[in-house]
Amino acid sequence: MIKFLRTNRASIYLIFDKNGLDLMLNALKGQEQNRPFQIEFDRSVLNHKKTKIESRKMIFVLDDEIDCSELCDFEGTIIWRFNSEDLDEIEYRFNECKKDGFFSPAEFISVHVPKDYGFDQIYCQLVDQSSL
Repeated sequence: MIKFLRTNRASIYLIFDKNGLDLMLNALKGQEQNRPFQIEFDRSVLNHKKTKIESRKMIFVLDDEIDCSELCDFEGTIIWRFNSEDLDEIEYRFNECKKDGFFSPAEFISVHVPKDYGFDQIYCQLVDQSSL
């Protein structure tokens, strides 16, 4: 399970269980390179309008032409683009989470969302699926 939720104007929560964490790590390591994976996505993450949570596909894209991580929607698929420096940090933090059994600190990475002038902060939480 992987969920993206907007909690306020500049905060996005990425909530995942152990299976979701493994799925993201595999996608980052290229084992599932450019293959979409299923997430639960609050559309307000991209459009800031109160909406419902939908089942969507997501793809990680490595792009060293960008300066900062970006989230966007392309033909119904959520694309998370980041450069090599961000990739190293993302992999490190997810691997630490897997090793420790929790994500700390919760503050994770800044991300640009189209039509936003600034950046949003992504916060992460590893949850026990049985508690949901």
